[in-house]
Amino acid sequence: MTIGRLWYVRRGQDKKGPFPAAQIERNISLGRIRASDQISHDGDHWEPAHTYPFFEELAKNLQLPQVQARLDERQAERRASRPVGTAYDSEQRQGADRRQPEDREVVARRARAQRVWKSLHHEQHNKRRIVEALVLIGLVLGLVSILGRGPSPRSVSQCAHVPAPGVNWDFCQKPAAPLKDADLAGASLRNAGLVGSDLGGANLAAADLSYADLSLAKLPQAKLAQARLVGATLRGAALNDVDLRDADMTYVDLKGADITGARLEGARLANAIWIDGTVCSRDSVTRCSPVTK
Repeated sequence: MTIGRLWYVRRGQDKKGPFPAAQIERNISLGRIRASDQISHDGDHWEPAHTYPFFEELAKNLQLPQVQARLDERQAERRASRPVGTAYDSEQRQGADRRQPEDREVVARRARAQRVWKSLHHEQHNKRRIVEALVLIGLVLGLVSILGRGPSPRSVSQCAHVPAPGVNWDFCQKPAAPLKDADLAGASLRNAGLVGSDLGGANLAAADLSYADLSLAKLPQAKLAQARLVGATLRGAALNDVDLRDADMTYVDLKGADITGARLEGARLANAIWIDGTVCSRDSVTRCSPVTK
């Protein structure tokens, strides 16, 4: 079966969609899409949901409570803000699809992510103004042809693509993915969900994993030199003997991670949360210097 960009889901006579492939995979992992349901990429031709590629692997996440908890978090940085008091202010799911109450740690993490996102958004806004000024200069100089170029291939997520150098898995949900020794050098995995995934020995050199969720992931001996991990979550991850030299780990969350034998030379750890919950100072490089009050 070819995985399309959008999918419809049908249970009995109830049809919903279309949904992106990333959401389909997440809902399979959460048990919201069952093997007996039907899926379609055009709304006309239907197939059993269990024919979706990797359905069995995704469905196995139902047996992993820790992965379930991470998948079911309400990721504030991935939702549009909703006005308080509107019909969209609270979740309306019922029955088995209803979310579980959030614990304080989850609420605190989301609040922290919002603060980080706002600070980075302000920085990105300033950079965008500079870029806009450069584009205007280019127009004045007659370089209009530059604006005629099509969008970069990396601008479109390729959630269904196999692991490969430079692949774009932005916002893709791949919990407990078997990616041991995969070559993902230079790949883009921004905001990707890789909870509990096996990335042991994987090559992620110079990859962009900003805001990716790698909680409980296995990364022993993985290559992450010069990778971008801004705001990424690595709680409880196995990072023993991992190569993180010159990686950007600003605002990364390492609480409870195993970093035995990890190489951190030149790694930028400003505002990172260290393995013991300590917040690193803004000038932390290679090792975490606790914030002094």
